[in-house]
Amino acid sequence: MSIDALKELHALAFVTCVVGCGSGVDAKSDEALFPQQIVVEPCARGVAQVTALGVKVDPFPHKPSYEMRHFLVDLRIQNYALGVWLVVDGDDFPTRLDEVEVGANGLWSFDGNAHADARWIAPGAEVTLEGLKVSTTYSEFPVTLGVIHIDGLSPQGWVKQGGHVGRRSAERGTTVPSNFLVECTTWIDLPSKTPDDR
Repeated sequence: MSIDALKELHALAFVTCVVGCGSGVDAKSDEALFPQQIVVEPCARGVAQVTALGVKVDPFPHKPSYEMRHFLVDLRIQNYALGVWLVVDGDDFPTRLDEVEVGANGLWSFDGNAHADARWIAPGAEVTLEGLKVSTTYSEFPVTLGVIHIDGLSPQGWVKQGGHVGRRSAERGTTVPSNFLVECTTWIDLPSKTPDDR
């Protein structure tokens, strides 16, 4: 599928809130099968701005994969509005969660009927992130900002409610509802393939 076709498909995905859903749904139910697409309209300057400060080929050796290229990307995020979550090179977000974990580098992992990594960007913050790993077969990749709810709470609130520090899992055999309310998406161009690409 071409990148234009991918953008058109993403633009047709309408994000709906599932905050009112109850928790403890059987992880094997049909409701737990499909993740949510999260790539939508471009970011407006009045809400947030994402800028690529640098893009280079990742020099680390990777297992060969057809047309897959690996990059290290430096980004600057200027958040003019409320606190948002940043998802880099992610097409979807889990609608049912098994576990949430906070890494030592501030990267949150959301695992359920899909996997997504996200970073918290505080209200009014300007953040520079360096050396982000991006692997793709396309000529550009999405950076998406939005608000995450887990069973009606923020991720921070849901983890804290469980009495844990940095990690919380759903009760055994169940999942909890989650959703990503998208603010905007910025597409970052990647350099054309060079002889140095691995």
